[in-house]
Amino acid sequence: MKLHSSGRYGVLLLVGAFALTLQGAGASRAADATPAAVDKSIGADFDEFCAEWMQRLRTRQRRNDKATVLSRHGNVYSGQFVGYSHKPVKCQARATGSAASPYVGQIVYHEIRFERTGRTLKSARRSKPTALLHTEVLEIFRHNGSKWIW
Repeated sequence: MKLHSSGRYGVLLLVGAFALTLQGAGASRAADATPAAVDKSIGADFDEFCAEWMQRLRTRQRRNDKATVLSRHGNVYSGQFVGYSHKPVKCQARATGSAASPYVGQIVYHEIRFERTGRTLKSARRSKPTALLHTEVLEIFRHNGSKWIW
């Protein structure tokens, strides 16, 4: 009697485990399908955010250049300002698994220290900037479920 009872429980456990496996597989497929569609939308949204961010950096570079203070060093005028690469090295969004912040995005770009030089203030101001130093920058942004936060 005890063996028969154990056998029933064993069969029930086996059937239950099989049902859970099927349910889990179905849920997994549904979960895989939904985030893929969301990821494409989030990815496209982040690509747009990334382009806007790089435009902000170009605007900042122009302001930095206009605000460059030129100083005389011997018989040469020079001044430095910070600029940025025109295209990002990397622009990528990924899922976090967190309900509060379901996605994060990474933008990698170069920050560039430029210098203008010339024999006169006017020629220094008009000179083509020379890149002195490139620094790779990583910025991380979060998505709150409806928009990218910076």
